[in-house]
Amino acid sequence: MASTVAPPEGLQVRDTSGETVPVTILAREEDLLAEPMAQLSRSQRDLLADLPVEDLPRELPERDGEHEILERVTEEDLWRGTLLPLAGDEKADVMLYGVTAGLLEYNTPLTDGVVLRCGDRAAYYPFSWGQNAWYEKDPWLAVADHDGDGEDEVAICLNLGGGAGMNAMQLYLVEPETMAYTVPDLKSLNLQGRWNGEEDTVTLVSEGEESLTVELPEDVAPADGLKGEWISVYSWDGGQLWFETALACGDSTFYLVQVKAPVVWKEGGYRLGPAVLKLYA
Repeated sequence: MASTVAPPEGLQVRDTSGETVPVTILAREEDLLAEPMAQLSRSQRDLLADLPVEDLPRELPERDGEHEILERVTEEDLWRGTLLPLAGDEKADVMLYGVTAGLLEYNTPLTDGVVLRCGDRAAYYPFSWGQNAWYEKDPWLAVADHDGDGEDEVAICLNLGGGAGMNAMQLYLVEPETMAYTVPDLKSLNLQGRWNGEEDTVTLVSEGEESLTVELPEDVAPADGLKGEWISVYSWDGGQLWFETALACGDSTFYLVQVKAPVVWKEGGYRLGPAVLKLYA
């Protein structure tokens, strides 16, 4: 099994010049299973302990193009009643499988962890995909040279939760040679907030480059700060991994600012680069 890493902590950055407004990005913890394989049968656990990699499915379940894989799961979709192909890259010979103990009512998978196959290697990870199954939203993966070392890595995106005003995901990056994984360090997002008491505004600055000024509601004090707590979204667009969040006042979900930053390799790990700032629409 791949080595695990400690969940990234929240970030709190204060501008040292002038009166400041706290800017806090609350990183979501990895949704690792507390008891991996606990719901699986003995035969299923034995299968995962000695996976016949050459026999694993190379194709995703057939769909009509209008539905997610997780919208219409059947027993026929499950390899040996245990693995459900969820996402893949045929050219790179990479496939992500959801581990399931079986199907519940309405054919909802009883989820466990995931298996990632990279060519002739495969590994089990205690990553939860239960929220993907619940909301019938397929995970995605992106195979590319994400760290600039000349070799491809596999990015896996899974849902952690959702609801009104909330959308949380986690991104895992796997090295195919070792099958070890890591997650982006959200503490690396560099945002500073400066308060203008005369105009009741806050100016956000990203790494001294891009800035955005936003007016705070009348009932919000600068000390309440701006928090990115309820939205933590990843995407793959234009050959680049992106992280997005939205800043709200205090503990509310009244969003003021949209923050979008690239996931980049820097100083020996995956970090967040300079953010693009927009008023939340």
